[in-house]
Amino acid sequence: MSNCTVPQSRAQSLSPLWPHRLVIALAVVAFYAPAFARDTGTATKTAAIASANAHATEAGFSVLAEGGNAMDAAIAVATSLSVVQPE
Repeated sequence: MSNCTVPQSRAQSLSPLWPHRLVIALAVVAFYAPAFARDTGTATKTAAIASANAHATEAGFSVLAEGGNAMDAAIAVATSLSVVQPE
C-alpha cells in the first residue's frame, strides 16, 4: 500500500461556517449600501459645459435649463457633436 492521500473535493474542504459568513457579509453590504446612495440634496444654480462646438454646448445648456441633469446634458452634447462633427 502506498501512502498517498486522496485530495478532498472543494465542497468537502469548505468550512462548515461558510453559510453563516455569507449571511453576515450580505447583511453588512445591505446595511452600508444605502449610505452610498443617499441624496445629499446638493444643487447648484450654475453649470459649466465644454465641447468642441458651440452648438453642442448650447444643446447641453438647453437640456439643463429644461430640468435635465448632468448625464442628460452630456448625452445631448455627445449627440450634437456626432451631428456637427461626424469625423
